[in-house]
Amino acid sequence: MRRGLPLLLLLAAGLAAARPGTAQHDMPFSTVQALPVNEALQVDGLLDEDVWSQAQVASGFTQREKPEEPATEPTEFMVVYTPTTLYIGFRCFDSEPEGIVARELERDGRLFRDDAVIVVIDTFHDHRNAYFLEVNPAGAILDALSEEGRSLNGDWDGVWTAAAKITADGWTAEMAIPFSTLRFDPALDTWGFNVRRLVARKAEQSYWVQVGRDASLVRMSRAGHLTGLNGLESGLNLRLKPFAVGSQTDFNLTGLTNEESDLGMDVKWGITRGLALDLTYNTDFAEAEADDQQVNLTRFSLFLREKREFFLENAGIFEFVPPSQIGGTPPLEVFFSRRIGVAESGVPVPIQWGTRLTGRAGDWSIGVLDVSTEAMDQATSGVLGGIQEDNWGVVRVKRNVGERSAVGMIFTNRDQEDVGSSQVYGLDANLNPLPKLNVNTFFAASRTSNPFVDDIGVVDDEQDQAGGASMVWNGQYWLWAMEAMEIGDSFDPQVGFLLRNGIRRYAPTVFYKPRPKVGNLRSLLLDAQAEIITDLDDRLETFAGRLDFFGFILDSEDQFQTFIDINRERLVQPFAIRPGIVIPPGEYDFNDVGATYATNPYRQVFVTGSVLTGQFYDGERFSNVITVGWRASRYFRAETRWTRDEVDLPGGSFTANVWRQRLSLSPTPRISTNAFIQYNDSADLVSLNLRFNWIYRPGADIFLVYNHNWIAPGLGDLGTRERQAILKFTYLLSL
Repeated sequence: MRRGLPLLLLLAAGLAAARPGTAQHDMPFSTVQALPVNEALQVDGLLDEDVWSQAQVASGFTQREKPEEPATEPTEFMVVYTPTTLYIGFRCFDSEPEGIVARELERDGRLFRDDAVIVVIDTFHDHRNAYFLEVNPAGAILDALSEEGRSLNGDWDGVWTAAAKITADGWTAEMAIPFSTLRFDPALDTWGFNVRRLVARKAEQSYWVQVGRDASLVRMSRAGHLTGLNGLESGLNLRLKPFAVGSQTDFNLTGLTNEESDLGMDVKWGITRGLALDLTYNTDFAEAEADDQQVNLTRFSLFLREKREFFLENAGIFEFVPPSQIGGTPPLEVFFSRRIGVAESGVPVPIQWGTRLTGRAGDWSIGVLDVSTEAMDQATSGVLGGIQEDNWGVVRVKRNVGERSAVGMIFTNRDQEDVGSSQVYGLDANLNPLPKLNVNTFFAASRTSNPFVDDIGVVDDEQDQAGGASMVWNGQYWLWAMEAMEIGDSFDPQVGFLLRNGIRRYAPTVFYKPRPKVGNLRSLLLDAQAEIITDLDDRLETFAGRLDFFGFILDSEDQFQTFIDINRERLVQPFAIRPGIVIPPGEYDFNDVGATYATNPYRQVFVTGSVLTGQFYDGERFSNVITVGWRASRYFRAETRWTRDEVDLPGGSFTANVWRQRLSLSPTPRISTNAFIQYNDSADLVSLNLRFNWIYRPGADIFLVYNHNWIAPGLGDLGTRERQAILKFTYLLSL
């Protein structure tokens, strides 16, 4: 895929003429008509322009937990638009305005803990994808993309503005969304549309159009309609984002200092109203948050989530293997962007350039990515023999079938200079034959070749396959699921993530949430789940069962749950869980008990955590995780998380602690300072990631980042390993 850009352009041209079909609605719906206006509005949250009194008022919100009852605090909204911008105004009445919760000011902060309104907009009106826009009474905003109604990509950052004001009657807000920020079909005058309001002190969610307790707000097949949209303009839909970055890194162990400065460019071009082409040159991720420190008590790799903006936007379109109902580390990802630009040692690998085409054309969803990374020597990369120049590519195509189903294909390619290449080909189907039933199936084949071996007449060409299926029934009180997967011995997704190969995996799950009418009890929580893994000869390798035998959620959203874990592991090879501590091969049966708890996250001080104690292989284990958050005001927030594992085995004992401290200061919605401090006593590491961000105009930022890592045999014995200061300036030019 070294000629990625021509491929993207050809694909875009071939699909540009396609038109989407309009999906059918599976429930009765409400409609609100947008009012066209000629002049731009001032976005101040006051709703004092005359046009707001002329626009249609939508109301009639009902409670999520009691769908038959109206919201206890009424909400109204109106929609107007100019040819270039969509405006949405809200009146959120409140009988106790002094009780309004508005403690977040940071862009993309945790607004789910505040009073807030959320708008979801299905601009292609196909009931599959949506823009997710949120504002709280302090004027802080959050945005995300909903993809296929099953994942929410909160790392997408659109260019839009909002403002809000607390009044004697509650609070009001305005959103202004340029049409250039949205992908849409100009032939449609009707979009899918819904609004949710949260009253934090009551833990009450209410919807303009009720979606039911068995679905979320982004279930667009149950949304209402926004009508009257005509003559919309998005301009050239071209955004140029040049940036300049400078850094200085001091390596204390060697005494070396590295000073760098560079220029780069990110380009976003809306080729059609549904397809966007992204180009990046000299890509830089200085503003990305540091990875979370973790302690690994398993035999397999840790799964670190992606935090880099270029790979996060529209990431859902590249999903292939459906997420497991039991959570945890995924057994397989055919495409995993963390493989690109990060060495096995964790050292960043410079990205020379990247191209990405994502979006929709008619009933087709398209995702194409091509990225080239630089070579690095052994000393710089920390990898034996160094790292060769690499090219990484993925093509993902899906076609809508019926109202909510889709079929698709994926192709990934890694071409490593002078080393070899690897490809994965796959087909999948996401079927929704009934409103509450989802069926997924996939099949993939991998091929890996080594040119050096081929040149001497020996074919080193490994091929293997993987496949699986899952079925989920999600009702109002019950959830039933069954997952099955097989991964061949030599299956090798080099552009993806693989926990282990040569296995068959089965994962049955059942959840039951009865809602007895008892005081302040919202629901009980009862569930059972298991993960059974065998080798390809059906010999058991892992059994991990969990029974949540008692749990509850209160109307206040405080919750508590108890569980029992039942485990069996068959070790074929010795398992070195720590240096000098080895668990010998054999079969091990071990069980434990524990509990999880969480207080209402809307409170000024909130707590979540879990505790576990019991057997661990041929020894014992005690684990504790606790998170305490404090929202002192809308300007300052703090969150502390402590994880402790005490393991006692015949081969030795150890204790592992990880402490994470997050501090956030946001004097305005456009200025924020975040500190992320971590201590990992297993790695003898203390780290600081300090980030200042000023959004001096929508889409344009100044970042100042300071990173410092200490070697820490103890908190009283710190020695600097390296430190780094970075300044990055970006500018947005929209055409």
